[in-house]
Parts: sequence; C-alpha cells; structure tokens
Amino acid sequence: MRRAASAVVFAAATLVFGIASPANAGTSGAQETAKCGNLSNGEVCIIGPDTGRTGTYRTEYCKSSGSGDVYVQLGYQIAYDGSDYSDLSARIMDSPLYGVWAGSCTSYSRHLNVSSDNCVRGIMKWQDYTYISKWHC
Repeated sequence: MRRAASAVVFAAATLVFGIASPANAGTSGAQETAKCGNLSNGEVCIIGPDTGRTGTYRTEYCKSSGSGDVYVQLGYQIAYDGSDYSDLSARIMDSPLYGVWAGSCTSYSRHLNVSSDNCVRGIMKWQDYTYISKWHC
C-alpha cells in the first residue's frame, strides 16, 4: 500500500513539476554536469559543479527495472591525479541505507573540497557489490 501511495504522489508531482534531471535540477542557477555508469537495471551517477572543483556533489541511483525493493548505500571516491588514477582515496560510503524500487531514484549530497586536477566518481554499494559512475573531472 505504501508503494502504491508513493507512486500516486510521484505521478502527481511529475505532472506538476516535470521529471527532475541533472539539466533542470540545479540549484540557484549553478550549472551541473552528470557522469553516469549504466547498470542492468538502472544507473549510478555523480552530479557536480560544471565549473571549478569545490562544491556540492550528488551521488544518485535510479532503478529502472527489476522486482522488489533494494537497499543501497551511496558515496564517492576521489582521484587525486586525474591523469593516471593511481592515487585514489578510499571509497567513502557515508550515506544511510536507502530503499529503492523500480521507477524510483535516491540521492545523497555532500560538499567536497577538491582541486582542478582531481576527479570524483559516485559509488553505490548493494549487498557485497560495489558499482561506480564515470569520473567527473
């Protein structure tokens, strides 16, 4: 019943506001860029500032198909030298667990201080599996 009610609210909000995407989900006019990794049942993305490196980064997972709810944890990883990717930070999984079902998305944002020669990628953990987005450089 909870899922059916959520689906009705989501459908109504979609009719009123449209579907959120990186192109129209920015805050206060800031340009954002999304780098995504395609999965068999959705995609995981890192969405961050288009100019400069320091700012708010959002890791987002959208589940497009599959049955049942899944519980995921979201985070990020930084490459300190974007030219060779050998100097990587530990995977930072700092979100709580989020429940996601087919046709829904979840995201987690944090402010990161990174320099212009660093790259950031989104990470999603589900059970014992880790999925990554493309690098945002």
